[in-house]
Amino acid sequence: MKRQVGLKVQVPEWANWIAQDKSGTWWVYKEKPYLTVLFGKEHIDAWWSKAQNEIIGKTLNKNKWRKSLKRIK
Repeated sequence: MKRQVGLKVQVPEWANWIAQDKSGTWWVYKEKPYLTVLFGKEHIDAWWSKAQNEIIGKTLNKNKWRKSLKRIK
């Protein structure tokens, strides 16, 4: 049986959303990002937001990165 644990991380005051990208990097966003597969003519899989964003960490567990988007309360 698996159990869920919560982790505490420090985020900037302006941060409202948190998500992991496919490389395992965790980002915070001011506005809700959206999942994109096309950026111009380049094919990518990534969370995207035109508003302020910042890297806050990295992890090796990146299997479910597409389901990682969460609202920060």
